[in-house]
Amino acid sequence: MLFSIFRAINAFLNTGKGGTVYLGIVDEGVVKGIRLSQYQKDHVLVAMNDLMSRYEPKVNSERYNVEFVPVLSKSEDTLKQEYPAISEDHGRLRRHLLRTPEYCWCDKDAIAQFALGIEQVDYVIEITIHPYKDKLTEIWGDKYRLDLHPVHQDEEGNCYFRRQASLVQYKHSDIYQQTKEEVKQYYEEIINKLKEEIREAKGLRRKPPSKNKLSIHSFDLG
Repeated sequence: MLFSIFRAINAFLNTGKGGTVYLGIVDEGVVKGIRLSQYQKDHVLVAMNDLMSRYEPKVNSERYNVEFVPVLSKSEDTLKQEYPAISEDHGRLRRHLLRTPEYCWCDKDAIAQFALGIEQVDYVIEITIHPYKDKLTEIWGDKYRLDLHPVHQDEEGNCYFRRQASLVQYKHSDIYQQTKEEVKQYYEEIINKLKEEIREAKGLRRKPPSKNKLSIHSFDLG
């Protein structure tokens, strides 16, 4: 499951249009949620930052966001459980175990709390990849420079794109061709717009100026 999630994140980044990955919702659309302690929520955030730092190029933290949406039953109106801030709970500063299938200390702590009858809240984890900023065209020296969205290799050196609701792995040649098409499409729109403005300007030049002449016949001189 994690592999498909990581592929989706990479594809949303490389497409440039963004998207959201939901954890805790099954394929049928039923909300199940994932039971997490505050320490485990911190682990998810740390793991996400670690994953983005291993991409090539690294992903700016402004490109993504992680939210934990509590799953409440019909009888629950508010989330009753409250957690201390990091400044009040120094355990939240403890280093998490990453890049391994072994249990982290936060998982063992959650298991111990469950054994004592302390249940945690179920959450839907929303990982949002924000769209890349609008393309900017600027003059670099004597040439135009187009700021396209970057293409990121994941931690294994693979690149994925989202195409028609499916994930496709791209080779370097595919990325090269894709970039050529994006540049071509972008500048074709600008060129067509300029051509239209030129046609309109020529049309105004050819149009004879209107002459506002006063005729004596248009007045009633009594």
